[in-house]
Amino acid sequence: MAWSEKRYDELMEILKQTSRPAAAYPEEIQAFLNLAESEVHEKEVAGHVYKNYVWKSKKRKAGAPLYIYLHGGGWAVGHDDCDCYYGSWMADQIEGVVVDVDYTTSYEGDLDVMYAQVLDAVEFATSHVEEFGCDPKRIVIGGFSAGGHLTAGITLKLLEEGKCPFAGVILAYSPLDLRLKPQAAPATDRDKVMQVRGAAYEELVLRGDDSRRMDYIVSPLLAPKTLLAKLPPMMVISAQLCEFRDQDEDFARIITQIGVETTSCRFTQSGHGFMPHFRQEWKEASLRTARFIKSF
Repeated sequence: MAWSEKRYDELMEILKQTSRPAAAYPEEIQAFLNLAESEVHEKEVAGHVYKNYVWKSKKRKAGAPLYIYLHGGGWAVGHDDCDCYYGSWMADQIEGVVVDVDYTTSYEGDLDVMYAQVLDAVEFATSHVEEFGCDPKRIVIGGFSAGGHLTAGITLKLLEEGKCPFAGVILAYSPLDLRLKPQAAPATDRDKVMQVRGAAYEELVLRGDDSRRMDYIVSPLLAPKTLLAKLPPMMVISAQLCEFRDQDEDFARIITQIGVETTSCRFTQSGHGFMPHFRQEWKEASLRTARFIKSF
């Protein structure tokens, strides 16, 4: 379908009609904010303002790891309170620094805006790594859902340019193949709603340009094996009840077979989005993530 202001408005209405109430988090989760010191850096990139929330563990020592964290939300839902809680908690767990990237969402900018801002956030992190008391050889990037999609695409871009600064990469329940494909009939009314919402997310971020789905920066599962073989150690997290489970596990299998050091974990009691929303199994998955980050 040709992109137009009318189609944008139609997608806005679909997302409005399929939205879910904001979650309320208990005080014990909100208290995670006290685990780290914080500062916010704001910058305009690609015509839009974005923010880097920097969470500094109170336990960090010289040479600590630095984790660049990209939130999820279907490219459309922005940075939320739970991302602050999670970023501060993770900084404490890794005894280092988390750069939590609040990129412009697809309500305002397209995928290229997000790529430009994430690349800028990587430059911000690498240029401040020693100032933050971290080791430039211990920089890890990771993201959940749409944030994992951006993580994979940006990592491939940097590998192409010979500029990848990451010791490791984390992908959690991420869409890695945006090619148009037949959809299975939804099993429940909720599945139907989520299928409609997911299609709207993809159309909005691509601005209706389906040709981009074949670009391996947009569909990382299509990347040539010669490029994938250059990936740093990877952690790929999937969830039993997540629609992207098979994509994630296919990706993990492919990169393992070509010799990339890969840690692959499926969480069998969980669905999409469980980690930064503090749902069942979030702590086990997040502690494994922290160990991965600290292993470098």
